[in-house]
Amino acid sequence: MRSKIRFPRAAKASWGMLVLTWLLWLMNANDREIMYRVQPEIVKEWHLSPAAWSAMISGVFLAYALIALPAGILSDRLGRGWRRKISQVWYMVVFTTVSIFIGIKVTSVHWWQFILWRVLGLGAAGGAEATNVAQCAEYWSPEDRGFALGLHHTGYPVGALAGGAVSAWILAAFGGENWRYIFLITPLIGYLLAVALWMFANERTYGQVNDYARANGLTAPEDEAPVRMEVSEQWELSKSALANRHVLLTVVGAALINFAQTMGLWFLSPYLAFVMGKSPAYAAIIGVVPYITGWVGQLLWG
Repeated sequence: MRSKIRFPRAAKASWGMLVLTWLLWLMNANDREIMYRVQPEIVKEWHLSPAAWSAMISGVFLAYALIALPAGILSDRLGRGWRRKISQVWYMVVFTTVSIFIGIKVTSVHWWQFILWRVLGLGAAGGAEATNVAQCAEYWSPEDRGFALGLHHTGYPVGALAGGAVSAWILAAFGGENWRYIFLITPLIGYLLAVALWMFANERTYGQVNDYARANGLTAPEDEAPVRMEVSEQWELSKSALANRHVLLTVVGAALINFAQTMGLWFLSPYLAFVMGKSPAYAAIIGVVPYITGWVGQLLWG
């Protein structure tokens, strides 16, 4: 017998936060992905060897991973629920601002400047990612949180697709030598979204989420954990989660999948440009094709 589809029950504020964090996740993806699209032009400008470019990639993503950990700890210290905006907004502002620094030639004329802005930007993006997912989750009752986070993550391929399309248009319109325009133009929406989150996330909207949950027999998010968590509490919760074999295998499996995905994405644009001799715009737009099928797959399998 086929089961009926049950749409989640949630307060309007839960849906509003889902939309906002989806858009913020889209911008996070866009900021990370636009560097994939312009790899050939960056390599040509600074005459980089494959080893130098690969080392830079490793360095910036190491920063992305390592900074996300203390950033998440700091976010828990500042507060859960609506208070997450205190950390998330500032992480968003930092990675948007340093991305724009790459778009200004005087602040990115040297290779070391590009590396500096990418390390700082992706480090802040790591913090924004961790707090973004947490804020979305904490505006939903655990009974329907899986649906919310699944739908939330469809923002990544959409952001990557949008960033790739805009990158291809800019490269075609202004030429590959003006690749910096991509970093100057596309991140600006991030400021507007940061302001929108700051205004929306407050005690009133979070209260609506908890009131709705209690009135409908659901678990109120504020009853799950303290408003603020100390490092010792975070450490104990982390150990408890990773002690579960299924959680640990999921973490390891996701890491390996991300590794394989990243290898393929970094490889595609340079291959099209340097091996097949395609234009920068062509390399940029073909690089987003996997995200079309990825987005469809998320919707169908999710």
